Amino acid sequence: MRVGRIIDLCINRGVEYADCTSITYKRLKVDYINGQSVVSQNSGDIYILKVLSRGSWSVGAFTKLSDEAITYVLKKAAANTVKNIKLAQRRPAQGGYVIGQKKEICEGCVPDVVDFLKSVETSLREQCENLQSFEGVVEGLVKTRAMISSDGVNAYEVKPLVVGCFIARAKSSEVATTEVFGSGGLEVLEKVSPQELIEELAYKLDATLKSKALNPYYRGSRFEVVLSPKAASHVMQVIVEEFLNARSWRWHLKDGYSNLTILDDPTIEGGYGNFFFDDEGVKARRKKLIEDGRLVSLLHNRETAYVHGVEPTGNGRGFAVPPSLYTAI
Repeated sequence: MRVGRIIDLCINRGVEYADCTSITYKRLKVDYINGQSVVSQNSGDIYILKVLSRGSWSVGAFTKLSDEAITYVLKKAAANTVKNIKLAQRRPAQGGYVIGQKKEICEGCVPDVVDFLKSVETSLREQCENLQSFEGVVEGLVKTRAMISSDGVNAYEVKPLVVGCFIARAKSSEVATTEVFGSGGLEVLEKVSPQELIEELAYKLDATLKSKALNPYYRGSRFEVVLSPKAASHVMQVIVEEFLNARSWRWHLKDGYSNLTILDDPTIEGGYGNFFFDDEGVKARRKKLIEDGRLVSLLHNRETAYVHGVEPTGNGRGFAVPPSLYTAI
């Protein structure tokens, strides 16, 4: 059954709102350990049907669309205890959005990936006499997401992703890891030279070998902690998602943060978490959450935007429960 047809049938059965998202993915993975490599591939399709019926959300995931899918989500909506949900108006996302690949993720690129991993291992063994094993995992994923809704959304997004994870293990069992990730083709991996990865792994392994464990029972002391950019960004993302979303906002900024500015921008080129429209069909955009220590905006989906009387910010993300809040800070 076509997606447009399933939306029409939902409306004919009395729902206030319905949308359907189809997701098609193709994955290529190269596992490399101590000179040996294994290549795996898989692909699949899934449909996400979401409805607002009598003021209650319901969502279901299906491998094909049918009348049974509609019945399933309507029964879930009827059993939902959260009622009287209303949605803010928004400009529906339309058109196609494609992230390009300079070097396509395909089976033909496997030899290049294996050669890259071999060069990292060879140089790392020359530099680290204590190295016992090296493992590299490079995964390429191309995800196509298309969405149609009862109120005008008709958009699709093609997003290639690359993740590389590199693990060095010393003979004395210490472990060092580093990652490379982003949106695009294999050029994401090649932006980082093998020498950069080697230096980082060697430094981390050496630091781990020289480090001492802290006594967990030793209280009352302070330690200076230096966060890497990756670690700092992860911490900030958790803080923003927990405390700057409209669903759980319960506190006020204290004085002393006049030099703090936080931006949320899902459209940054090359970002791993970027997107062009959220899972409610709201077009993604750059926005300030905090400017010079002053709260400017919270993260909103359509439900919280209606409650606050503002425009949705394009942060309705996630299909597990409809619809959660997400930031691409």
